[in-house]
Amino acid sequence: NLNLSHNKNIVLDMGGQETLDVTSWGQKYRTEVGKPLSQFLAYHTIGLLTPDCFDASGNAIVPILAGQEEGNYRYEDVNKDGKITADDMVVCGNNFPDLVFGFTNKFAYKNFELSVLLQGQIGGEIMYIGGRHNNLGNSGRNSYRHWLHSYKPDFEAMYGAGENPIPVEYCKQHGVDMSWDGKTPYAWGQSGGGVADDNRIFSTTYLRVKNITLSYNLPKSILKKVNIKGLKVYAAMDNVYIFTNYIGYTPESNTNGNGTTRLGVDYSTYPLSRRVIFGASLTF
Repeated sequence: NLNLSHNKNIVLDMGGQETLDVTSWGQKYRTEVGKPLSQFLAYHTIGLLTPDCFDASGNAIVPILAGQEEGNYRYEDVNKDGKITADDMVVCGNNFPDLVFGFTNKFAYKNFELSVLLQGQIGGEIMYIGGRHNNLGNSGRNSYRHWLHSYKPDFEAMYGAGENPIPVEYCKQHGVDMSWDGKTPYAWGQSGGGVADDNRIFSTTYLRVKNITLSYNLPKSILKKVNIKGLKVYAAMDNVYIFTNYIGYTPESNTNGNGTTRLGVDYSTYPLSRRVIFGASLTF
């Protein structure tokens, strides 16, 4: 059994107003005539701020946000005014998927039955606001492991010989790899989870093994002896596994509920539980 659904929405009229921008938790959303509801607004990243983005005195020679340092994300100066301001934020998608689907497979062999439900969607984006707390790589909080491989400036040049805060010898002795992965920014300054940029936005494309149920129907020849019409025993597992590139617990999140101007926000939504159920179905 296969089911597919597609929803397309376009704002037709807002009483003469062309755009409506809403700000929540430092993130902006735009509803615009002729476009879908609640588009994400964010700074567009164009790599990292490298040493050649600063002069000998440490002053930036490219447009930056206040407080940014070497190794932070570099943002595009969209309007070319030589500054990075809210006017440089651009639309970075919306939460509406192109396709939502469910696929149920049922198999039977003699008295055994197996049912597998797959469910997911293709397209759409989600804003991971939870990253402002647990995806910073600093501030004394737990963080995702990719921050081990963040950009690291020349600390000794910054603080003096022997003042490298990275325990290089310890890492060598214990096989800890803290080399830069070529994409994770410097954790300090202003970058990543602390700024409303497109690194907070993730694809909501996913495939979930939603349910697997295995059941066995006792033979009727046995049940007749005890005047029972049917007895089925089964074991089922829900939320078995999800295939996704999303960094949060689940792309099926909407912290703001039904608010139509701030859709597709995940502020550390509680994950779906994986559960195993055993049961029996008895018919007299």
